[in-house]
Amino acid sequence: MASTQSRSMMVGKDPEILPIMLDLTQDQVLLARLSLREQGLASFLDERAVGPATATEWLSWTDFRNLCHAAPDAAPAYILHVSHCGSTLLSRLVEAASGARSLREPLPLRTFAVEAVQSLDGGAFLMRQERVERIRLFEKAWCCGAAAVIKSTSICNDIADDLCARAPVSFIYVRPETYLATVLGRPRVKGDLRAYGQLRLRRWNARAGWLQRMSDLSPGELAALCWLTETTSIVSAQRNIAALEFDNFLANPHDKLSALCSHLGVAAAPDRIEQTLAGPMTKVYSKNLERAYDAAARAQVLNHGRAKAGDEISAGLAWLDTAAKAWKTAELALNRYG
Repeated sequence: MASTQSRSMMVGKDPEILPIMLDLTQDQVLLARLSLREQGLASFLDERAVGPATATEWLSWTDFRNLCHAAPDAAPAYILHVSHCGSTLLSRLVEAASGARSLREPLPLRTFAVEAVQSLDGGAFLMRQERVERIRLFEKAWCCGAAAVIKSTSICNDIADDLCARAPVSFIYVRPETYLATVLGRPRVKGDLRAYGQLRLRRWNARAGWLQRMSDLSPGELAALCWLTETTSIVSAQRNIAALEFDNFLANPHDKLSALCSHLGVAAAPDRIEQTLAGPMTKVYSKNLERAYDAAARAQVLNHGRAKAGDEISAGLAWLDTAAKAWKTAELALNRYG
């Protein structure tokens, strides 16, 4: 990518130089040069954002740490979410309306979330304080001294309190029935549930008094566990987190987008918000910008899910009711987000 001397001038200062991966087994960081346009198009800043022509270079953790120490201080804003709830669209709308750079699902943040789960049974490489300190350094590398909004992966909610204390945080969610209809009616999304299901089950069993086994859960019950694991993480966080239900945004998009930008510290002018909402972003699928998708298409997806998976949706909702009776925090999450 560049000489060691020039790298020291770029990490945390040049927004096109991103730490794209943290390898804790080798204790090294992969840097990638991605143009601002490439970053803006990316729904996932992980290995999917790195192509054959992307300039990359591995740095030892010590070298990366030293470079970040010299970078400007940073307090990015964060969008946390329950998954499959419109958070990618909202991150794109915030970016378009405010002009603030938005980074979607940077892989190192996911690595730190997995580390937090590993710490539950002593398997983590990092103590919590070291994890927090490393997140501070990545925040400097992501922000490069300017405003930035980081949209996490949904499994990152357990580390909400590890993020910069000065960082504003918003949580995007949908209610349980909507979530279940979304994920149970689409085979690819059901696969996503299983991909993160074991990790979420470990988190659930570490916190809740009502232990579950993956092999005992129906698809609807697993989906319900995934929703409740993420919402109980938010309920348990010690910091202030502003919540936005996606359907409330759809009902009042201008005011809700304005409030979201304001909370994230990247306020947008009313005319800019109006232009953003009238533009193409609300008419395409936010994770595949070449695919037409809008509120009417979403309604069709939900109705399809309800028709196709009605029994599993009912099973998931029943599981949530039982969970609320078994664990007070689950009851609080359902009262707040259900």
